[in-house]
Amino acid sequence: MSEQRTIPTSLGLPIIGNFLKYQKDRLALLTSLQGELGDSFKIKIGPKILTVLSTPEDVKHVMRLNMKNYYKRTNFDQLFGKGVFTTNNEEWKVQRKMVQPLFGPRYIESCVPIIVEKTQNEITKTSSNKEIDVYDLYAKITFEIIIATIIGIDLSEEFEKLNYSLNTISDYLTKTNYLPFQLPEAVNSKKKEYAKCTEYLNKVIYKSIEVQKSKERRKNFSMISLMLQAQEECEDMKFDDQRVRDNIISLMFAGFETSALTLAWLSCLLGEHQEVQEKLYEEIKDFDVTDVKIKDLDKLPYLDAVINETMRLYPAGWAWTRVAAENDEINGLKIEAGEIVLVSPYLTQRSPEVWNNPNSFNPDRFIESDNHIKRQFSFFPFGGGPRICVGKQFGQIEIKLILIHTLQQFKFLKGNMPTPYPMATLQSKEGFHLKLKARR
Repeated sequence: MSEQRTIPTSLGLPIIGNFLKYQKDRLALLTSLQGELGDSFKIKIGPKILTVLSTPEDVKHVMRLNMKNYYKRTNFDQLFGKGVFTTNNEEWKVQRKMVQPLFGPRYIESCVPIIVEKTQNEITKTSSNKEIDVYDLYAKITFEIIIATIIGIDLSEEFEKLNYSLNTISDYLTKTNYLPFQLPEAVNSKKKEYAKCTEYLNKVIYKSIEVQKSKERRKNFSMISLMLQAQEECEDMKFDDQRVRDNIISLMFAGFETSALTLAWLSCLLGEHQEVQEKLYEEIKDFDVTDVKIKDLDKLPYLDAVINETMRLYPAGWAWTRVAAENDEINGLKIEAGEIVLVSPYLTQRSPEVWNNPNSFNPDRFIESDNHIKRQFSFFPFGGGPRICVGKQFGQIEIKLILIHTLQQFKFLKGNMPTPYPMATLQSKEGFHLKLKARR
């Protein structure tokens, strides 16, 4: 048995604890406490106490070794329902079993031409020598991709409304997570807008499902069509339209924003580090994106390194929580049933106890086998253990192809590095403003 250990607690103010600081900027607060208290600590937020665990060994226990004891409980299930992202135990296993094959190599390979086409369409519209918010560019591309591959019908005219709806929902659910009470919808304008946006999303998804129930109108490459096919072939799974909707909206939400954010952070880092940008450009400048197989991307090691280093510093999914089902002991630390545990790739991947020069941007560390190789769960931007992100490979391929095509056309000029702003995903307070200069 491990030697018993205790960890420090930040109680904050009487009654409300650290609630105000946590609402204002939870990442700044957690980072500050990590520097002050170490990689493991407790923090009081309103009536709740979070146990923050950042060492790879502690994270491994929660995410893999005893993951059955740590279940998801999030107010995002108001949006995601009972999809693969929010369910637990046997219900989660059934859904994972169904969704996992849909992201297999054959399906991803079939999506490559769509990724390339949507990227080229948007990049050709992009002006040179003009400052833009690159997140808006990437979000438009990844939205078009996710709609084509997940939904399967043309919703390009709906981009602004869908993007607004998803952002509104994310903002509302994030900010209300630790509120001691909520005002009724009749006098709560934000809750009204949240309900309106949710209703709109449901309308779009259910319409898409209904359209593709007709096999003649079904798109072979869309996730909805594959789910409907699996639904027909595996009746024992009881995968009704509600479950299809829950998984589709989860994949939509996670699919386009996380890739767009990674690309936006990456572009700003390349603008800041011109030597890295030129080294990467030399590797990818002659890569033919119009005739590419997934295996071809394995020949670009520096591309992998740059993307990994970006996700180390700025993981789109920056943190998540689990609730202990039963009493447990994590490397000598006693955890009580009902205790909320927070793990954060951002905190772990920037810990000086885990990484050398953790706040510096150095892609070579992923080629030189820095200490991330030596300790499992020192790098986990896609999560880890059995619940690792089901769309990990799809997201990696998508990011690579979009970045290659963009960098072949444009050079990112130096701008100001954005300030991280933690919502459901790791966004920026001021956007991602860069000037792009045509290379030809």
